[in-house]
Amino acid sequence: MLIAGITSGRGFDPSTTTRCFNLYASDVGQMVFLPRLLTRINKAAPGASVRVWPIPLDKPGLLMSSGDVDLAVGYFDNLTTGFRQSFLIRDRYVCVVRAKHPKFAQGMTIRAFEEAEHAIAHATGMAHANIDQVLASHQVRRKVALSVPGFHTLPMLIPNSDLVAIVPGWLAEAYASHLPIEVLAMPIPLPPFDLRVYWHERYHRDAPNRWLRKLFVELFRAGRTELPKSALKPN
Repeated sequence: MLIAGITSGRGFDPSTTTRCFNLYASDVGQMVFLPRLLTRINKAAPGASVRVWPIPLDKPGLLMSSGDVDLAVGYFDNLTTGFRQSFLIRDRYVCVVRAKHPKFAQGMTIRAFEEAEHAIAHATGMAHANIDQVLASHQVRRKVALSVPGFHTLPMLIPNSDLVAIVPGWLAEAYASHLPIEVLAMPIPLPPFDLRVYWHERYHRDAPNRWLRKLFVELFRAGRTELPKSALKPN
């Protein structure tokens, strides 16, 4: 499919386009980026639409190289050769627990962290793949009681359970405004990671692709380069 490549030499008018923009977006990307992105697109390109595709575990770059998927947004360690990227925001993992959880009345301690049961998201190809290795290097363990495919379901499970979940800070703060959960700093700080927008080299000069990339940078890079506040709070 070479539609995106063919349009590279033509003018692109967002106000009249009826294009459907196709994205790969991580859980953080969907929760943090999509609301503001859709608001801006509805104003600047009212005839356009957005479709978010499931991220394949194997070779996510194939549909991007063909033009079927325009951009990938989030953390991807497997979009390297043949791809370009642009920084959006920085993130760091935090813990979420239900509000007024008695075990964490004094904040997140290593002892409370180890005694609690944890809910986790599958880690294949994601930034959190090395969480347990980092914890183990500090001789900290966690007891896993539940494993789910993605982060987006974890905050929904926390309010009615005694579980602890480690989730990206920006995602936690987005959910904390709607759910009775508390966001706590990790007992052992984990390295921050960057969320970026990725595109295939073949479509670097494609006008619609460039417009959408620019939109992401304008909306999210300015003022969002600091870590989420919850990741910096003392325990």
